[in-house]
Amino acid sequence: MNGKNIMNGESELTLGSFYELYELILAAIGRGEFAHADTLLKKLLHKNLENQQLFEIMKGLKFWNYRLDKLLAAEIGLSRAQLLEQYWTQFEHFVEKFTLQLGKSLKYFKQGVFQKIIECYNIELEKSDYSNVDCLLNIALHFRALSDYPKALETLIYAAKLSPNEDKIKLLIADTQYLLGNKPYALSLFRHHFFTMQSSFHKVMQQTLQGERNLLELPTFWELVLIMRSNGFINNELASWLPVYAVLEGLFSFNTLYPFHQTLAVIPLDKVLKCTWERELAFRQNKQKAHLLEGELVYSYLYTLDEITLTVLTENNPPAHPPNSTPSQNTFYDTINYNNPHNLQNPATHQEKTKHKTKHDTLNSNKPPSPLHQNDTPLTSNHPLEHPPSQFSISQNPAISTAHFKQRLSMFAKNQNFTLHSILAEAPLLLKNLKALIPQFYNRLEYRYAHFN
Repeated sequence: MNGKNIMNGESELTLGSFYELYELILAAIGRGEFAHADTLLKKLLHKNLENQQLFEIMKGLKFWNYRLDKLLAAEIGLSRAQLLEQYWTQFEHFVEKFTLQLGKSLKYFKQGVFQKIIECYNIELEKSDYSNVDCLLNIALHFRALSDYPKALETLIYAAKLSPNEDKIKLLIADTQYLLGNKPYALSLFRHHFFTMQSSFHKVMQQTLQGERNLLELPTFWELVLIMRSNGFINNELASWLPVYAVLEGLFSFNTLYPFHQTLAVIPLDKVLKCTWERELAFRQNKQKAHLLEGELVYSYLYTLDEITLTVLTENNPPAHPPNSTPSQNTFYDTINYNNPHNLQNPATHQEKTKHKTKHDTLNSNKPPSPLHQNDTPLTSNHPLEHPPSQFSISQNPAISTAHFKQRLSMFAKNQNFTLHSILAEAPLLLKNLKALIPQFYNRLEYRYAHFN
């Protein structure tokens, strides 16, 4: 083979053949064939004794060949998959301690080890007749760690069918959809998950923030965490207030929510109101934990405002449903179509206009015993919203500043006078001033304002 020799002409191994063999070694490591990679590497080292990185890779291969021999002889209670996970943690410490310069081979070591972990979990899964949800969750997490998001999503959806009430799986599905590039759909999922599983989300976020396990990778959320920390929030407050900041920073815009609303939001509006009212009562009655419930209650208020508005919007222009998906009045997750986020289109361009419905059409007679029902002011107006407006005009002299609004918002849960009833009554003033201050809130606040005016 033509090409320059590796060691100034002294080696018979040419540059071309060196890299060919080097790539074969990396490929073997990526498949978890560490013994075979070791054999190939010895051939390469024989003529390249001065190549320091090859010796570093050799140290890594010795680490894993020894551990795999140990794994085969292991008789302890941990499964082989769990042992391999422990070995990977040890390997990371080993690399850091001896400052091994593995270069791009580190990625291949991770791929090879994680593929073996997945294989071990698959064996355990077969023994359980494919019904072990914990195995499926671990398989999905390792696919995610390898950036194989399609396989991770497929595994999570299967796990969700076996365990439809497992909140951690639902959060991971939303997160994986985001990583796959289905951002509007993923954000719509997260918005509903924040409302329906507040305590579960709080637990998952606490685990992630404490470094126990990186369960959620959504980049935008971590940007919000940085903003919140700069505003003085500490770790045990971040999880409960993160959804509120997601609203304040415009993450859940109406342009994002509207196309997916009826497919995802199958909680009847009266149940949303009842749930928010019950959370309000829990906050008032539990003084010891009130500080932990503040953020969750504020988000429930904001979610309720959105749901009232979105309900009117979808009544005016019912969205087209994705194939094989129809609305249901059963549990929230019955109609989530995790596989078809791309098939939804803006209904404003495809559906016939329908008559605008009144308050009594929107809120049925079976109302919960909520303070909201003391309000005689209609929640809706005769203002038909046929499609999201692109722009609108408003006074450039707002009565309150952004900081003042956020301060007022944070007081919703602290002030006895701020209840679900009063927040709805005060919505026009707050929203009118805020939408003049924060341009990215234009669409969502125009919708809200139209229905509370």
